Amino acid sequence: MHDISRGNLRGWAELTVTGWKAIVGTMMDAKLFLRFLNDCGRRRRVNYRVCNYSGAPAVNFGLQQLKSKLEDASLAGRHKALNDHWTEHVSHVEKRVASLNQEYDKVRKKKLRYLSCAYLGEKIKTALKDVIEILDKCPNEIFAKGPKRVIKEPGVSSIAEYSTLQNAFQKILTLLQNDGVKCVALHGQKGVGKTTIIQNINNHFYDNDNKVFDIVIFIKLPSDKKTGDLHILQKITDRIKVNKEDDKHEVDEGTVAQNIQSVLEDKRYLLILDGVRSPPDGIWEKLDISAHKKSGKMVITTYFPLALSSKHVDSKVVLERLPPEEAQAMFQNIYGEALPPHAEQLCDRFCCCLPLLIAPIAKSFVYQESPPDWERVLKECTPWPQIEVDGLEELYSILQICYQQLGDPSAQKCFLYASLYPANSKISTNYFLECCIAQGFLSDVVADTKYSEIRGQGIKKLKQLVKAAFLEEGEQMRYVKMNDIYRQLALRISFNYSDSESKMYVDNGEHRETSGSASRQDAKWVSMIGSKRDSLPANQSYRSLQTLLLQKNLELVQIPLNVFQSMGSLLVLNLYRTKISELPSLSGLTNLKVFYINRCSGLKIFPNQIKPLKHLEVFDIRDTKVDFVPPLNSLRCLRISYIESSNCLGLSKLHGLEELTVEVTSLERWCEDAKNIISQVASLKNLTFKCNFPFSEITLTKLLGTNEARIDWVRALINCKPPPQVGVRGLSPTKAREMFQDIVKVKQALPRDGESSSNLPITSSANRAGGLATTLRNLSLGSDVKA
Repeated sequence: MHDISRGNLRGWAELTVTGWKAIVGTMMDAKLFLRFLNDCGRRRRVNYRVCNYSGAPAVNFGLQQLKSKLEDASLAGRHKALNDHWTEHVSHVEKRVASLNQEYDKVRKKKLRYLSCAYLGEKIKTALKDVIEILDKCPNEIFAKGPKRVIKEPGVSSIAEYSTLQNAFQKILTLLQNDGVKCVALHGQKGVGKTTIIQNINNHFYDNDNKVFDIVIFIKLPSDKKTGDLHILQKITDRIKVNKEDDKHEVDEGTVAQNIQSVLEDKRYLLILDGVRSPPDGIWEKLDISAHKKSGKMVITTYFPLALSSKHVDSKVVLERLPPEEAQAMFQNIYGEALPPHAEQLCDRFCCCLPLLIAPIAKSFVYQESPPDWERVLKECTPWPQIEVDGLEELYSILQICYQQLGDPSAQKCFLYASLYPANSKISTNYFLECCIAQGFLSDVVADTKYSEIRGQGIKKLKQLVKAAFLEEGEQMRYVKMNDIYRQLALRISFNYSDSESKMYVDNGEHRETSGSASRQDAKWVSMIGSKRDSLPANQSYRSLQTLLLQKNLELVQIPLNVFQSMGSLLVLNLYRTKISELPSLSGLTNLKVFYINRCSGLKIFPNQIKPLKHLEVFDIRDTKVDFVPPLNSLRCLRISYIESSNCLGLSKLHGLEELTVEVTSLERWCEDAKNIISQVASLKNLTFKCNFPFSEITLTKLLGTNEARIDWVRALINCKPPPQVGVRGLSPTKAREMFQDIVKVKQALPRDGESSSNLPITSSANRAGGLATTLRNLSLGSDVKA
């Protein structure tokens, strides 16, 4: 039996207290840490003095966090009866711990406090057991993470310098503080700045933790079509994390509304609907936002007078165009240089004193290589209509000039291509650029350039579009968005240029062609994202088709037998998340370069089916029944799921592969096969390797901390050259890699039989929470520290 010195004991006490404060982010961490302290007492690995010094603060802090989690669950409105039941249990434990705290304080003040250690340690041990028992038996639903109080809208422009916008902002805030006002309508013509104001309202409640509202729900509605109540209700359920039925198409409005009410019941919430086209009476009544309840308020923005006729609208805020001096100030703030003498005409006639036009026009001039010809611009522009309600035709004609000012054909094609995706949807940057590369938009890139370098050139094009306000950036360029105004502009440009290479057909999900689209047979790009089709039209020719986007068609179960035979020009095919279980012959897809079938969970294909795809460069087969490595030498980017060792055989033969992603779906099997797979990967030169684990950090650390043999592959993974990218649910790539590194370090540092425990690393409170959490978890799962 090895002794622990008093200095080391003090270190252990500091470790447990500071460690607890560092890892209270999840209740699973709390459970493991409390078990560690309990284990110390039960096995006498560490003297009860440790429990005396640090156990009592840990129990108190544990109770505090447990109560907080229960309060959060109550705030989410989920499982209220269960929540009340377990809250009562916690209350009983809390009363006992209160008495324990008094004894703990008395013992700390005694000079010979060590004499009471064993007695007090037993009581602390009992308290730890009680809290752990609650954590063990309390249903997981109670600890499910509820919705965020406010989700901050990214990239929102400040309005502090523009009194017209700021005054409307302040009026709305004042009205929301009035208990007698339940619904506020912000009204103004298209492009006047309504969305910017309402985004600032949302972010105001994010930045100011005054808890005026328990939750703020921001819903952006598409302006190119009328949105039904069910669509809005489903958007709300997504935001507040209401459990939905698997088949969205059979959901009843009343059921969805009832589920929402159960979550928002007795909560102070603000519902923001941006861009409504008709009175919101249906939503109001379905959510029962009645005058006698204090729970909910609503703010709507609209440029349709009909929407203002709602009997529930209490107050209206009218937003006018910016005065010329404010328009000029906004233009100059973006342009950054002194404006010419005729700047007032430019802002009034060309920008029409509308923020929607000022931003892209100013930005388009900023990023031109040569200075703008102001005189020519003024001659070309048409005065803004003074009679028409919205002037949308003129708005699009002016934005089209901004499109021409881009002056970069590659960027222009990327902009038009982005309109294939629904307005305001998140467009994955990687997937989008893979499609653009296949389409040949980045024609200035040399053919033998590395795929990562081509992707880098594409990122520059997207940033150019973001800077010119044609796209919106999200989460460090992981995705981009296109708002409905610019999407309609792109569709119009594609339609007006009939001889263009970018003719497109867009299905809006209701079996109708979107206004401005080409016919399906003439189009080069076809998008049916999220439509309700259960099959593709047969007996049609698609010889000009280059892109076919069918992802998220939850009712698409089959593809006609010979439909691909007429698609010899097809470059991009996306079947992501459809219900297809088998594919027809692919022999006609001889030029296909990008093929996505990921999350087609019932789809099974065989090696001989893909042999005709001799030019395929990007293939994503994750979460399918495909259990082999595609034997295609043309592949440059491959994404697969690890199921068992056999479905990874042949990786070392793909010598042209530049990017490989392996998603581990069977963790225990992976631990047995990983070293062999990693050795195959290591044999490929110039490969970027990504290994994703769709598991939580606690699941991984618990498994990997139980068996020394399982750590061998972790060492091989982190030592692989070049360093692979590692993905863990809930962690950034950097944090995930650090987690694996810490697992190896801790396992190496843990004392073996006959070794002193003094070699154990004691982590100070200044250390990173992730490394400390890993240390504590592994100590709780297998440390041999003895007293």
